Amino acid sequence: MFAPKLMIFYVVVVLLAIPSSINAYLSTFQFEGQFECNKPSFHYRIVVYENDNIFDDAIGHTDRMYSREPHMYNVSASDTGDGNNFYEIYFQILHDCDDRNLSMNSPLHLVKKAK
Repeated sequence: MFAPKLMIFYVVVVLLAIPSSINAYLSTFQFEGQFECNKPSFHYRIVVYENDNIFDDAIGHTDRMYSREPHMYNVSASDTGDGNNFYEIYFQILHDCDDRNLSMNSPLHLVKKAK
């Protein structure tokens, strides 16, 4: 009696998952830029997020990086579609450029229409 209910649940889950996998297109992003810091060297870590209604997706990151002047960064990210067909990308940057060991969110206001 328990197995048929489990099988029905499994079939429903599989059928619900198929349309989302068919419509999943991979979009890749490459970000390069320069930090402004008064120190000659510092450490940083970048996490790239895509803003969603329920919870934000981490779609890319760097390891803990050591930077020397000029303070350039390079981070890549990828996502398999977005629910509303627009990407709302932002960075979380953890760094020790100043004595407070800041973590800051940096909205990019990048909007890319998904194809």
